[in-house]
Amino acid sequence: PFRHPLERREGAVIGSEQLLRCYLEIFLIRLLRKSSLLQSEKPLSSPAREKSKDELTRQALLFMEGRIGGPMNVNDICGELHISKTQLKSLFKQNTGYSVKEYFSKLKIERAKRYIREESYNFTEISRQLGFSSVHYFSKAFKNATRMSPSEYARSVKSRMKLETGN
Repeated sequence: PFRHPLERREGAVIGSEQLLRCYLEIFLIRLLRKSSLLQSEKPLSSPAREKSKDELTRQALLFMEGRIGGPMNVNDICGELHISKTQLKSLFKQNTGYSVKEYFSKLKIERAKRYIREESYNFTEISRQLGFSSVHYFSKAFKNATRMSPSEYARSVKSRMKLETGN
C-alpha cells in the first residue's frame, strides 16, 4: 500500500495498511517466541549427559549381542541408534576401553569360552554359532585372543574342574 519512501499509494486495496500491520505483528510475536524458546532450552546437565551416553553404550552392546552369530559393522549400530560413526566410536572407546570391532571380537570369544566350559557344542558348531567362516578361522581368532587353542582351553577347564572337585 506504500511507495518508497513510504508514501500512500493512490488506489491501494482497502485494508492493505491493516493487513501489513497484522503481518508485522505476527512476525514480531513469532520472533519473540522463538528467542524465548532458544533461551529456555538448556543443555543436559553433566549427570544427565553421562546417563544418556551410558544408555547409548548399553543399547550398542545389546545390539551386538543380538548379532553375535553373524557379521556386524559400525554402520549397522549407527543406523540402529541414529548416531554418527564418530560419536559411536568415541563413546564406545570412552565407556568400554575398546573399539567397537575389538569389543565384538572379545564378545564372540567370551561366548565361545562359555560354550566350551558348558560343553554345549563341539568346535565346529561353536564356530558356526558365532559366525566364523570356518573352524580354522575360529581357532586362529581364539588363539590370538586367549593365547591358547580351543582344545587347550577345554583341557585347562577340565583339569581345573577336577582340582576343584577333588577327583
